[in-house]
Amino acid sequence: MGVYHFFLPGMFHWARYVKGSPEPIWAIFAMNAMLSFLMLWGGLSAIFITLKRDGSGATARFVTLGMALFWILNAAYQAIRPPPFPAPLPIVFLAFAILLALLFCAALFASRFSKVVKCRIAAPAVGPA
Repeated sequence: MGVYHFFLPGMFHWARYVKGSPEPIWAIFAMNAMLSFLMLWGGLSAIFITLKRDGSGATARFVTLGMALFWILNAAYQAIRPPPFPAPLPIVFLAFAILLALLFCAALFASRFSKVVKCRIAAPAVGPA
């Protein structure tokens, strides 16, 4: 999704529709570039965390939580203000955001569960000797 966003201004000919003073025009294109990079880096970070053997560390959970919150915000925004695209694109985009939010939330839950299981397995049995 992040790579796709880098190409949006050209695909949808943003320069034709953006008028006004140079500062807001620059800001629109800059915000798209920054968002594109963050989405790309967040997605790559999530893939890296998934491929690591220990995906339940604090850093992994922090990145996964950030991505879950990003997609929850994305879905909420789209639900409140649907994009002005022809049908069925608004539904597809909203469903995609909801799916990714659910997947990141599931990953958080799974990492929490695996941490509990690891603790129970690693803890020595305590009982009468």
